[in-house]
Amino acid sequence: KSSNDESKLEIGFKPNSFPDELSTKDVEGLTPLHVAILRLNIEFVRLCLEAGADLTVNCEKVSLVHLILSVGSIPNPRNLDFALTVLKEVLRKNAPVHCKDDLGRTCLHICAEFGLVECCTEIFSHLADGLTAETSIESLLSQRDLLGRTPMHVACSVGCADVLQLFLTKNGEVPNVHAKDSFGRSPLHHAVSGGHIEIVKLLVQEGQADIEAEDKYGISVLQWAEKVGYSDVLAYVRSLINKTEEKVPEGLDGTRQGVQKTLLLSHSVCMDHHTCDPDILDNRNFAQEVPSENVNRLKVLLKEDIGILRSYRLRKLLDWQIAPRANIVDVLRVHEYTYVDKLKRFCESIDYDGTGELDGDTTISRMSFEAAMVAAGSVCEAVDRVCAKTHRNAFCAVRPPGHHAGPRGVVTCKNDPHGSYGFCLFSNAAIGAAYARNVYRHGPDKVQRVAIIDFDVHHGNGTEACVRNVKPSRKEIRLEPAFCDITLTAPNYKPWLNDKDEEETFFASIHGYGKRVPGYDPDPHKPPKIGNFYPSSGETFPTPNPDKNILNIGQNSRQRVEWKKSWRDMILPDLARFNPDLIIISAGFDAHARDDINMGYISIIEYDYAWLTKELVKIANKCCKGRVVSVLEGGYRIQGRVVSPFARSVCEHVASLIETSPFEVYDENEVKRQKELELKMEGASDEVEMNLRETMGNGEPRPTRPKRAAASKQIDYVKLNEEFEKKKQDGDENGGEAKATEADGVNEPPQTKKQRQE
Repeated sequence: KSSNDESKLEIGFKPNSFPDELSTKDVEGLTPLHVAILRLNIEFVRLCLEAGADLTVNCEKVSLVHLILSVGSIPNPRNLDFALTVLKEVLRKNAPVHCKDDLGRTCLHICAEFGLVECCTEIFSHLADGLTAETSIESLLSQRDLLGRTPMHVACSVGCADVLQLFLTKNGEVPNVHAKDSFGRSPLHHAVSGGHIEIVKLLVQEGQADIEAEDKYGISVLQWAEKVGYSDVLAYVRSLINKTEEKVPEGLDGTRQGVQKTLLLSHSVCMDHHTCDPDILDNRNFAQEVPSENVNRLKVLLKEDIGILRSYRLRKLLDWQIAPRANIVDVLRVHEYTYVDKLKRFCESIDYDGTGELDGDTTISRMSFEAAMVAAGSVCEAVDRVCAKTHRNAFCAVRPPGHHAGPRGVVTCKNDPHGSYGFCLFSNAAIGAAYARNVYRHGPDKVQRVAIIDFDVHHGNGTEACVRNVKPSRKEIRLEPAFCDITLTAPNYKPWLNDKDEEETFFASIHGYGKRVPGYDPDPHKPPKIGNFYPSSGETFPTPNPDKNILNIGQNSRQRVEWKKSWRDMILPDLARFNPDLIIISAGFDAHARDDINMGYISIIEYDYAWLTKELVKIANKCCKGRVVSVLEGGYRIQGRVVSPFARSVCEHVASLIETSPFEVYDENEVKRQKELELKMEGASDEVEMNLRETMGNGEPRPTRPKRAAASKQIDYVKLNEEFEKKKQDGDENGGEAKATEADGVNEPPQTKKQRQE
């Protein structure tokens, strides 16, 4: 039925069996229709639709309409035209528009986040024509995501004035601009927090937003404006409160428009680092043979027609630049020459179309050494830019990753005497830290104290080994030839600048660690006995820690609240007290709940990465003029491309680098308050669960969950908030009081009884 036989083979169709393939999912969980949409192949999309493809099948937990809109989030004419055309065709076939994705977002949330005005108009037209009875415009506009945000909240948060205007003028009616999210924040709070003066004025002048509204913390709109510090927004809000004429600040200093851009560094040579035969990467019949770390990880971030970092949300304040190659002297501050030379010669020995194995985990190709040099060079260049104040912070979208690479490559320990490269060649973060201390050791803005923060699910054992190597030590190597024993002593020492390297460098890592036995819970209070999580050196250090500037938190609980608690209690306060002059982030995204390579030890979601990144930026604002350099490490769930957990997590991370106000600073007292509220929320969650048990009829507790899954405790803050409001109303009616509390930060996804049992 198609003249494009090549496209047929790419999608994986078998000859003469087209109808049978329509509902079949490949090893990545994609149907032929999903693949056609992700490849922007309009011919095959129409072919699937004409043949009766099922429009209700999800792609990576998002609906078909969500997938189409996500492809349209890349603001180039081809993507936008394709998305609008396909959207019209699936709506004519009555594709469901009321569905939510795994973050609780409807199609209007996606339109608001990525500025899809034409697609939003088409959805409104579809609903107004009565082509579906499942929902209405009003219903969609009032739907909330996991953070309790309506589509209007999202439009105000990201600063999408065109979509907000469409929401405000929908059918001549004004939707509820006073709606509050789970934290009691109105759309006006979000607009003020983002520094979007145009949005603020639009809400006040056309939406009659309440300028005196307070959130659940008791923080008013004016206090939010003072907290985030955008001068034009603050002046406007003050003029409304005081009923005086607005005093417009001169120039762009202190405004959203005056904020420096975030630097994004990448290079095409990182695509030439092949870990398998390039010919099988896009051949879906060989998908199972593709290793986790492959070139498609960068494509879902950078590719012009499908890369999430090219989306509308990020494009305004993201400055794309080509990463340079590192100078060899910068690499040799961290790594031994013998290792660097061996790696270089090994790569040169590989055929242009071949690959070679460093170990069972790590495959390289002829251009891998060059890619590693560029990856290291990108961090050094990012340090140059943030120190020169041309950019406020930076993200290095490069590969191969680096946090398992020690001074001599593989890092071993007593639990893992052979070690592994773990996909890594050079320790990019450590190279950048050493470069900063050495090159920027003079001047008023010198970099004296450097912090490396690693949130990859794997322990950054290579980075830690490089940090420890700034102090002289000796390693004994025992050989046992026939008739004798020989002990060799090898010195270890790679100074970055001087004898203060150790006390002026900070390293922290939260990672998975513990038992790996099916059917048993990891015990957070006992050392593991069986199957340590790779790499095995990442146990939590005892207290007091002899290395006060090296913090390792071995996380063997899937609870997101435990992960955040570890950051709040153990790392963020110590990082703030360390008072760094530069923060380097080893940004790995394999702790995501749906990333298979983390073995289920940590199960966080996209909003958790956003929360942590914002806290790190606020510490940088307080300590080091906002200087943050982030470099990509792990993250392997790329199925679904632009809607994959990996792509969405990186998007939230980079968006938080961009969108967090440069004037908002870390406040340890606020963190303590957040912790108290979260503890109250845990208690309230238990009370609500008891109430739910009573509604089961017999009052019996829920069936016991399997031990391995029991560690995953999740809270639906939206539903819990409704429960609080109901209790508060009941208390008011009875003359009593009912307290409504709220956990900070990121909302937990809803969890059904079936999900608990699973």
